[in-house]
Order: sequence, then C-alpha cells, then structure tokens
Amino acid sequence: MSKRLAYTVLAVTAFAVTTLACGVLTPKATPKPSETQATALPIATPPATSQQGTQVYGGTPTTAPAKVTPTGFPKPPSTARIAFDATGWTGPGASSEIFVMNTDGTGITAISNSRGDDMEPSWSPDGKRIAFTTMRDGNWEIYVMNADGSNQTRLTHSSEWELNPRWSPDGKKIIFSRVIKPGLLDIFVMNADGSGVTNLTNTPDITEDYPDFSPDGKQIVFSRYGGGMGKSGIYVMNADGTDVRPLLVPDPTKAGPVHRPKWSPDGKYIAFHGQLASCADEIYIMKADGTEVQRLTSLPQRCGLGNQAPSWSPDGKQLVYFSHFRFEGSNWDIFVINVDGSGETALTHGMTKLNAGGRNPDWSWAP
Repeated sequence: MSKRLAYTVLAVTAFAVTTLACGVLTPKATPKPSETQATALPIATPPATSQQGTQVYGGTPTTAPAKVTPTGFPKPPSTARIAFDATGWTGPGASSEIFVMNTDGTGITAISNSRGDDMEPSWSPDGKRIAFTTMRDGNWEIYVMNADGSNQTRLTHSSEWELNPRWSPDGKKIIFSRVIKPGLLDIFVMNADGSGVTNLTNTPDITEDYPDFSPDGKQIVFSRYGGGMGKSGIYVMNADGTDVRPLLVPDPTKAGPVHRPKWSPDGKYIAFHGQLASCADEIYIMKADGTEVQRLTSLPQRCGLGNQAPSWSPDGKQLVYFSHFRFEGSNWDIFVINVDGSGETALTHGMTKLNAGGRNPDWSWAP
C-alpha cells in the first residue's frame, strides 16, 4: 500500500469514527461497569475575537519541489518547546515529519527525518523524549525518540494501527488508541518501554479515541463516538478504565461532534475542538466537570475543517492549535491564543524551504 493511499485511508477512518460506529467487535475482556446516563450541556456564548495578520482562506495547497537538496539534520534549539508534524522535504520526496520550534515560532527544526509519515508528537513530562505515530514500517505504529530526534525506538508491534500517544504524568505509561477494525478504536495503555499493553475500554460498536491523562494521573479524558443517539461526546474514566462517565455530550440535532480533549496543567479545565456552533471546528474550553463551556475561536472556515487539536502552555494561560487554509501554500498552520480568546498569533506561515505549515502541535510542560 502506498503512503498516499495509507494516509488517505487513515483520514477517512478518522472522519468515519467521528460520525458513527461501524461494525461489531466482541470484547476481549470482561464487560465494562455501568455508565452514567449522558446529558446534553448548554453551549456558552463565544467571546468576541479579533483576527490578526494577513490570512488567505481556501488557499491552494502547494506540494514540495520535485527536486530538493537535503538540508541536513541540524540539532534543534535547546529552547524548543512545541512539537508538531508537517509535510517536509529534508530528504528526497515529501513526507510528514516531526518538527520542533520555540514558542514564538522561531527555530523550526526537523527531528524525525524519516520517509515514513511521522505524526502526532507527544512530549514526555520531563521534556526529554517525544512519542509519535509513524507509517515507516508499513503500518501505523508508536515510536519514541529523544527530543533532538536521536534514538528512535519502536514501541508497538501489532498488525493494527496505533495512534495518538500520550504520556502519563510520571512518564512511566503511554496511552494510545488502536484501530480494532475499520471505524472502531479502543484505548490502550502500555509501559513507556512498550511492554504490558492493556486494553482499557473493550466496548462493542463504540469508538474511544484521543485519550489524555489528568495531571495527577488518576483519570483519562477521551472522545467517544457511537453507542446510540445522544451518546457521542467527551468522557472521562479512571486510569484503569473503570467508572466511565460523560462530561460533554452535545445534542446531535443541534451540534456536531467534539474531539481531542486536553487537560490543563492545574487539572481545572479541559480544552477541545468541536462543532458546537456550526459545521466548522472551533477551539473551546470547559471546566473539568464539563460545565461552563466557552468558545475561544470564531473564524470563517469550511464545514468539517477549522481550528483543531488544542494543547496547553505550561502556565495554562495559552493554547496552541492548528488551523486550516489560513495561508497560501499549506493546508494547515499553527497558531497560539490566550485562554480568554484574545491575542491569536500565527507561529507558522505557509510553505518554507523546510516544510509546509504544521499541525497536531504539542506544547511541552517541562521548564
């Protein structure tokens, strides 16, 4: 299977699981405990936001040059704290690579330097390692590497796809989602060396995806799709997979899906993106109990696109995320915004000699 086809299949799978659960999977473990009935929550009125800089909506994506001279593999700056993936051309051919940069957008450096589509970087709590997903072995697997790109090590070895790795606060565990069958994912946990892989959800006809540990390591927040009308939304469970309960379940007759929840450093809030106000994704925050939902971004975007994948700054005052078609020459670019919805600032600006834009940013909490 070609990388282009594999990437397309992955995109289609990700879109499918956000709208419905497909197929039937017999659980491999004991049934889950009973779950609290989900209830729809009100949608907060978005604060006024301002747009800064010259932006191009619906710009034509630009591919890498057919012939490029490799730029070499320089070491990233020691101050780099934001990791992301982007189409890059540090070697022959264009592929998704892992990059890092400073929090002001400077010092962008490629660190994975692989022709195997590397995506979804996740910083370890101490800022010394990065977990990520890659297709370099012909199957989406989870790898880990040092923060400078050295010592790249494969952690998962299954025939299924493993996606969206996230570290536990003590750095000893990694949670991730695994595609059990087309359109159906479960959440797994493993030791940081790849051993002890355990399924935490085991739910038939329901997808759980985009897990994230709470700062104290006792809970996991995640996105859930399927299970009947009015059941899809953001849920939380204990770190061992017990006591699954809803936090935010939008009314499907009035709002679209919600995705990628991320806990704030102090554990008091959860950021996510979703289609609560329109068919386009926007960035939201809510209290950790699912109340007081606030919309941070409000931009003219296409249905199904928009602003996605928020990640918190260490002080909890800002969020970094990616946005579609904001600059000519790239499909995605990375922005930062204050948690009150002010001060949106672009960190990447379309195609450069090194890459094109960026997406799936992760902000390291290490000093």
